[in-house]
Amino acid sequence: DFSIISNKDLREDDAIMELYELWVAEHKKAYNGLDEKQKRFTVFKDNFLYIHEHNQGNRSYKLGLN
Repeated sequence: DFSIISNKDLREDDAIMELYELWVAEHKKAYNGLDEKQKRFTVFKDNFLYIHEHNQGNRSYKLGLN
């Protein structure tokens, strides 16, 4: 549930990184090295921001992290 992050926090990579770390632990992900982890974080962040923007609109459905 990413409702724990405020709109102000969305501008902070640290807040999204905390959520990413929780997601990684929940889904038991393991990455080979910091380079891969950083690439995966960038993808996660882009997707997270897309989901957040989508869900702020007046849509008939909501997106979420999985």
